[in-house]
Amino acid sequence: MITDRIQTELFSNSPTFKEQVRSGMLSVSINRWKVATALIAQIDLKEKELSASNLLLSTGESVARTMARAEVSFLEESLSKQGVRLSPNTPYSNLVAGVDNEKARDNEIVRLIGLLLLQQTWTWSVNQWIENQEQAPLYIAQQVNSLLSSLAMPPASEVESAATFYSGMVK
Repeated sequence: MITDRIQTELFSNSPTFKEQVRSGMLSVSINRWKVATALIAQIDLKEKELSASNLLLSTGESVARTMARAEVSFLEESLSKQGVRLSPNTPYSNLVAGVDNEKARDNEIVRLIGLLLLQQTWTWSVNQWIENQEQAPLYIAQQVNSLLSSLAMPPASEVESAATFYSGMVK
């Protein structure tokens, strides 16, 4: 975790670091979006099959689909601010980042950098980042994935209590 203001400013104002974070966010987000979208499709298909027999999804499946939908929505919103529009009908090969508003895109990346640097898992100083440029894209992508995971998944106790509440309502 970086709490030093000078290091935070150096990271936030570096065009190279911003581009590495932007690239990491794009690749990690698209992969997470594809996984969540596929999960939703699988659960929707299973629900359709079960309904033919008057059966319901398990509570865990319902919660998983709700969480996946929330993640898809979050990722689509985040990426749209970077000029990337995703939809299940858009082939991956046709995704192109547009330059809608460069200043808005830059502000979003600076906010993301602030969140990354405040993570407990962030261990690199500015000097370590400079010295490890070959590993930097992978490290940053891992940190972005860790951040998105922490934002997308509530603590297990909250999932359990939501599942208990939901199963009580279905009975």
